[in-house]
Amino acid sequence: MHLAAQMPPAKIGSRGLMELRIARKVAALSGVAGDPWSSDDAGRGRAWLVDYRELTTTELTLGGPVIPHRDDPDGGVFYRPEKSTRQFRHVDGEDVDFAPIPNVAVQAYGPDTKAALVLTGANHVLAPVARAVRRALADISGMVDSPSLAVAVGLCLLQEVFASQPILVRNGVQAAQIQRAFLQPRPEPTRPNRTGRALSRIEYGGQAEPKIKHSPRHLEVIHSTWDSIFEHDQYDEQGQVQGSQAGLRFNPLFGWEQSDTVAATGRPEHRELLIAMLEDMSEALLIGSMAGAPLSTIQIEDPADGPPYAEVLVPRQRQVELIVASMARQLAPLPGRPIRKGQVLALPELDIDGWRDEDTLTRRAVLLAHYYALRAAGWFAGMIKLDHRRSREDTAARCRRLIEAAEALLDAEDPLRDQVSAYARGYVMQYEATFGRATEDYPALIDALERLVKRAERGMGKAVLVELLPLVLDNLRAVRRSVSTGMCKGPSVRRLTAALERWWGTARRLRDDLIDDPAERSHLDHGYARFLLDPVSDDTSLRRGLELMTEVSASREHSAAREGRWIALRMSYLAQLQGHVEALRRWNDADEVAEHAGRAFAVAKALNDHEATWTYLDQRVDPARPGRASYDGAAVLLLVTLVQGWLSALRTGVLDSDQAKEAEQGAKRAVDALRGYLDALRGDHQDPPGRPGSRLDPLRTRFAEDALAAWEDWSTSRNG
Repeated sequence: MHLAAQMPPAKIGSRGLMELRIARKVAALSGVAGDPWSSDDAGRGRAWLVDYRELTTTELTLGGPVIPHRDDPDGGVFYRPEKSTRQFRHVDGEDVDFAPIPNVAVQAYGPDTKAALVLTGANHVLAPVARAVRRALADISGMVDSPSLAVAVGLCLLQEVFASQPILVRNGVQAAQIQRAFLQPRPEPTRPNRTGRALSRIEYGGQAEPKIKHSPRHLEVIHSTWDSIFEHDQYDEQGQVQGSQAGLRFNPLFGWEQSDTVAATGRPEHRELLIAMLEDMSEALLIGSMAGAPLSTIQIEDPADGPPYAEVLVPRQRQVELIVASMARQLAPLPGRPIRKGQVLALPELDIDGWRDEDTLTRRAVLLAHYYALRAAGWFAGMIKLDHRRSREDTAARCRRLIEAAEALLDAEDPLRDQVSAYARGYVMQYEATFGRATEDYPALIDALERLVKRAERGMGKAVLVELLPLVLDNLRAVRRSVSTGMCKGPSVRRLTAALERWWGTARRLRDDLIDDPAERSHLDHGYARFLLDPVSDDTSLRRGLELMTEVSASREHSAAREGRWIALRMSYLAQLQGHVEALRRWNDADEVAEHAGRAFAVAKALNDHEATWTYLDQRVDPARPGRASYDGAAVLLLVTLVQGWLSALRTGVLDSDQAKEAEQGAKRAVDALRGYLDALRGDHQDPPGRPGSRLDPLRTRFAEDALAAWEDWSTSRNG
């Protein structure tokens, strides 16, 4: 949507004319329409979303679908008259100059003619997009200290390219994979043929001199993106990483060598191998050619007054997780920018003036790169394998910069301007609210969402909203919580509740339009259920939230069993436990108390007993760990909820003796960790390595103090 390619303009007599002619035809067949007045050769304003498997080389040379039988029109534009031998005609008349690609030119493309033509055309059409992506990613790579973060942003940009023209990218990737199957280096047999034996043309050594002149093997928007950010001369003569270059590099292999004979043959090239791995994985994730990979959802729309287009929902975070999990250990630290355990990530700063004079595509790509750098840093902050942090202060500052940049670099009607503004304003609002400060961002945020919805109603943009709305609404939920405690002023709780209910309804309606699989719908239900489970919700909402979150947890339990995932399930368990705590605070019916106490105990136990829970918490709260007990609001809320969950179940008196003992021990462990964490954060605190970490905010301080006070009250009453 934001990084959409355009139909290449026709040029007469220019160098590379044949490639341009091929590109225009491939564009029309892949959803990129030209204007009706100057594209006789490429659809005449029409565009088709063709299936690579069904596309023929003839249709490629013509630039449009062929009607199988003249008396059975099927949306095609070319037909062969009954009495004609080989010539095709256009349905719009004999005056249409559709300029077919001549056979003599077609024969120069291979080894698979169809794949080579499609790939040549796709690369030409996507060349401006590829340049914009490379420049944007280079900007990010030069400022971050985590090479994995640069890789994550690179994949996010490629996901945007795919979402903007999924059929063109899909067909290009399929063509590239076919080409590489023929062209990739492999052990070729040598055949001196010392006896002069006659060899057939299909034997090794018997081939005539090839006529093929054009043999593309990569979809360059993918291959060149990765190739551009990794240094070429990565190692010195001893195989050690060189420290002078600014680009990314891979870890050397000497940690895995077995003996001096391993590297004696084969002429391996480590950089080329790992670039190929990134390329293969990116292609597989984008088009779903890897078994078990998280797949995008593509829905084709056919408007009455325009060419067809596709709405694409990308499982962005899950795909990023896979590529980072596969590549993180291959990436070497950046020279002068080492990344260590517990470190606060360096977030890139957008130089607005430096990009003002660039073309629109490049400005969009740069904004997207910085937008995804902030989001990906947040994802990384939850990965216990990486053990990094994201500074809330830095993120809020970068969000303010994003708002300014979107207004300075993009036109008022550009949907990316509203998307970036809504995300950034939502983050700034919740950040300031936790410190008791109100902002003036709410009206502008709502206006941006309204414009995005109106655009989606007129055409493309539903998928963007399905991804964006949960992010914005979760931040507004946090604002509502701060306002409800009296910590800050802002839109009233009633106004925020009405807005959240309305916008969650919009998000879920759009989701239902695009996603059929119930399991894939659950991520949106999680955010909506969290909203319903807030303490300011009414009883009906609380009951509905508990019911919905139970369903979400069940879905994520299945995912955990399939994929070994835990954190997503931990988050739903956490929200579910908060709901049971609130239910036990409100309701006194004996049966309901017993039900919610039992479920609170079971969920608290599941959270407490999972090894990853305390691995995560220890990384955050233990001053002896590399992070030096740096502040993490998610860790505070996890400990607070564990205290509240165990304690709420204990207070009911319905647990048996073994359960009560386990609940008391679990609560005490969480209390001790929470108290020690607060003491470390309030005392003579040493920041984690690198740059300063986040500051403890008053809102979470209040939650923590209330939980500790409740524990003290219960302990006193029990012992008194």
